[in-house]
Amino acid sequence: MGHRMFKILDAKQLASDVKWFRIDAPLVAKHRQPGQFIILRLSETGERIPLTIAHSDNQQGFIEIIVKAIGKTTIELCKKEKGDSISDVMGPLGEPTEIEKVGHAVVVGGGVGTAVIYPLARALREAGNYVSAITGGRTKELVVLEDDLKAVSDAVYATTDDGSHGFKGTVADKLRELLADKERPVGAVYCAGPVPMMRAIADLTRESGIKTIVSLNPIMVDGTGMCGGCRVSVGGKTKFACVDGPEFDGHEVDFDELWDRLSAYRDQEKAAVDRMQHECKCAAK
Repeated sequence: MGHRMFKILDAKQLASDVKWFRIDAPLVAKHRQPGQFIILRLSETGERIPLTIAHSDNQQGFIEIIVKAIGKTTIELCKKEKGDSISDVMGPLGEPTEIEKVGHAVVVGGGVGTAVIYPLARALREAGNYVSAITGGRTKELVVLEDDLKAVSDAVYATTDDGSHGFKGTVADKLRELLADKERPVGAVYCAGPVPMMRAIADLTRESGIKTIVSLNPIMVDGTGMCGGCRVSVGGKTKFACVDGPEFDGHEVDFDELWDRLSAYRDQEKAAVDRMQHECKCAAK
């Protein structure tokens, strides 16, 4: 019996370096819950990368992922189109999000982190919460899933650093406004995106003690707890983002340690991308 490949059923560009994929993966779709992720390999010798499941359909047996072309593997993945295949899709992995009734739930997504909060918005609303979604990017082009969020949330606020779309400012600035609204007090905040953004959100809600859940997907490496690359201190205890998370109490996470760990692989990542671009140039010649 040959190796089962995972077929790409559909693909579309969301921004110049962000792409949406629908992948045939019936077993993953069947068991997946909000907050969980997959590990993907493009080839049998390829790097393993963790990616959030943005949406799944158990009936039709597909999952959807959103990928930003940053490192060697994500750049190669973003070149794939409908009809192409992926060697391995393993999952669902990680602990599902605890969905509670909190009254007013705010979900905050920065860039492709919006893929994490999209299924949460849907689940939180189904649990009877009023859901406000904040999605942000540096420019209009980098704000993703705004229309999708509108279908599953009660209110959606798009923010851009340059003011080219929606609210001018960061997602934290917008959250500050929502927290100040005494008419509809915020019961809990769920956020996913770049580490500095999650840190800013946690700092903002710390004073008022509003439950804040952060998704630590950015630091995962192998997704099984074997490599230890995603060790993180939460409330003074060592946790692994992939098996204990990916979601943790934002007020308990040691963001300084997290940032150091995140930058540890930056040089290797850059070297891999440079090497790939050099090989492409040679091949073109």
